[in-house]
Amino acid sequence: MPDPKWAPEQVDSVAAESLRVLRHMPDPMSGQFQGRGLVVGYVQSGKTANYTAVAARAVDAGYRIVIVLSGIHDSLRNQTQKRLEQELTGPQSAQVPRSECGRDWCMLTTPTEDFVEQDVRILESPVSFLAVVKKNFAVLTKLDRWLQSADSYLREMPVLLIDDEADQASINTKSNRPPDPTVSDEDDSDDNQGPSKINALIRSILTRTTKAAYIAYTATPFATILINPDAVDRRVGDDLFPKDFVIQLPRPDGYTGTEELFGVSAQGRDVLRTVPEEDVQALRAKRGRRMAEIAIGQQRHSLPTSLSDALISFCLAGGVRSLRPGLAGKSHTMLVHVSHRTDDQERIANAIHEQVELWREAERQGQQLDTLFNSVWDTFKVGIDPPADDTTRNPSRHRGSPATRDLGTQQRDWREPGIRREARTPRRCCWWEPPLQRADTRGVDGFLLLTHGFHVRHPPANGPVVRVPSRLRGFDPHLDDGRDCPLVL
Repeated sequence: MPDPKWAPEQVDSVAAESLRVLRHMPDPMSGQFQGRGLVVGYVQSGKTANYTAVAARAVDAGYRIVIVLSGIHDSLRNQTQKRLEQELTGPQSAQVPRSECGRDWCMLTTPTEDFVEQDVRILESPVSFLAVVKKNFAVLTKLDRWLQSADSYLREMPVLLIDDEADQASINTKSNRPPDPTVSDEDDSDDNQGPSKINALIRSILTRTTKAAYIAYTATPFATILINPDAVDRRVGDDLFPKDFVIQLPRPDGYTGTEELFGVSAQGRDVLRTVPEEDVQALRAKRGRRMAEIAIGQQRHSLPTSLSDALISFCLAGGVRSLRPGLAGKSHTMLVHVSHRTDDQERIANAIHEQVELWREAERQGQQLDTLFNSVWDTFKVGIDPPADDTTRNPSRHRGSPATRDLGTQQRDWREPGIRREARTPRRCCWWEPPLQRADTRGVDGFLLLTHGFHVRHPPANGPVVRVPSRLRGFDPHLDDGRDCPLVL
């Protein structure tokens, strides 16, 4: 059943590019091999879709085990597991015991549980195996130990290891033990002389079979490209330099990236704002100590003008988008970034919440916000040919404009709790899944590990929002139409 989110040309592109990658991979039916490759794609341009298709083609070609290294946090690993079960294997986990593998796939991990060691006799099954594993020392150690114990099953079993975000944690930042036949494994006990831990475990996992292919996926390939191509460690073998191939995925139609924001195509587009120095100082405490906290200035219940105007712009963009065909009730996001510290994020989120509450209370008292919104709207639409019925410059006809008429809905949305804070510690990474019954305006705070900020968002009414919010660029036909409105301080 075709996915309505995918246009036919997009499906054709994924099929063609995945086949191109497969053609560069070692033939699983041939003799022994240790393949190394790199696939480079734009940020949020479909790399996951590509390696999902590559995994499917690889299994059809004869690979038996697919291991996906998905980030260093549970949230991303769980999300990747769910997506692969949805798009590659079909639902396999939860109610199905691991001993009762599916007809085509057997899952070694679940959407809520990373890899745990199990009976190696599971590899006797004729199906293909999938493990989605985070790049964590303890988890990879368990996987490596389990594969070592399954040596009798793995000798001729082709393994594909896909390293998502390969420049994160996978690069060897230490040294390699040079080949020395006079040093035995028993004498070679100093791990400080070898590769960094995650890199060593990935290389060790690849040596557990005589047929292994490693493909790195990243949007920033510099660290991977600069690996020493001759680097070898006497215990864990070759490093991860892509000696066999490097493939650049094409830029998809509808992609919004740095070119649209900073390049030639950005000329004439009024999409960036310079934050005045006085607004920056209003958000920052005096620099009296090394770790100065972020704080709203003397007027505790007011925001700097630039941040207040950005909130109104966010609201206006939502009003405009909700009038577009097929976009009513769709989500849009605003990222506010003033500090990497969760305490600071909490403080600024509270200040934004207080400002929104002031607007709500003013409206409840019968005051009109037309003048406030109109002044921002006049700046917001600079460079755009307004429709004939745009009457925002005439206060007496303010509510007759399609764009401003919808502001009533937008303002009513703000009556619901606007900022929801989930990340409480610097080590926690969270998603927010809003209630399914309505499309009210809410926000997400303090993702230190993924966003370095918090979000004010207008979620859809018909489903949960699950997104890596730090990706402000990407493949989204509506990304330049107010769907994501960042303000970076």
